[in-house]
Amino acid sequence: MPVIAGRYAAAGAIVAVTRGAEGATLLAGGARIDVPAMPADEVDPTGAGDVFGVVFTLRLAAGDPPTVGGAAAAAAAARVVEGPGIGRL
Repeated sequence: MPVIAGRYAAAGAIVAVTRGAEGATLLAGGARIDVPAMPADEVDPTGAGDVFGVVFTLRLAAGDPPTVGGAAAAAAAARVVEGPGIGRL
């Protein structure tokens, strides 16, 4: 886990560390939550982490817990990698 992510989490932030096809790790409220990647036929990974971050943030802002936001973000990221650029978004 990157040191900076741990520092932000220790300060109370909800942190997501994406790992491509390996999924993501969320740090929230002292807990570590591993989010599996969704199945995808990867063509181009461009933008997948950005899409994950946007969807995760929007779900948290809507009041969803990190587990729900992480699952939604992983699903969106899996779809975006299935085409060139953001073509599948």
